[in-house]
Amino acid sequence: MRTGMRMLEPTLSHSPLTSHATTQSQAEVDLRRCTDLLKDFVETRQQRLFNELAELAQPFLWRRASFELARLERITDESEVVQDTLFNIFRYGHTFQPSVPHAFATWSARIVRNVVLRHMRTQSCRPTLSLEDCGGAAAFVSPQRADPMLRLEECEERQLLRRNFSLWLRVYVAAYAQLTELQRRILHAVEVEGLRYRELAERMGMRSGAVKMVVFRGRRRILQLMERAAAC
Repeated sequence: MRTGMRMLEPTLSHSPLTSHATTQSQAEVDLRRCTDLLKDFVETRQQRLFNELAELAQPFLWRRASFELARLERITDESEVVQDTLFNIFRYGHTFQPSVPHAFATWSARIVRNVVLRHMRTQSCRPTLSLEDCGGAAAFVSPQRADPMLRLEECEERQLLRRNFSLWLRVYVAAYAQLTELQRRILHAVEVEGLRYRELAERMGMRSGAVKMVVFRGRRRILQLMERAAAC
């Protein structure tokens, strides 16, 4: 869901960079975009950037949550893990180091794992209010954390953000439901199944460029519907 997304049309086929880009999966392209979005959000604090980041990162975060929960044999709702992860990204984005294009994937995967581990501690009746180690623990930990009032404020803020993310997810689902059947099928294949455009084009009997255009228009439509809902 975003305007101005980078379209990887197979033009300039003689260019090594273009040829390399066309072999990347859309998931890889999206995660690289997430690195740029988080960097820009940290610098500007514009909510629209985080909204775009959250929508774009969701498929990857869901896959990581499912993987970690299955690996550790835990029964936890993936949506809770994704919401908590987005909370941490929102609150501690200032610790993010966009040193390489895939920085967001590495950083957010570590957050997902630590969120799952925290849920494990909670389910084991050992609740904790400690923050996840997201590659910058020193930036998160402070002696003031022992202050009961600060801990209470943190819990209240966390609950508020979780409610907001739940509302955001419901708005996203409502917008997704208004897409055409073709848009829904193709977006699901790209964002959830992680299929490459070429693979999906062969499955659907379409040209690769046509598949890319369906994805672009579907995401743009979701963005428009969500912005309209936010303005109400």
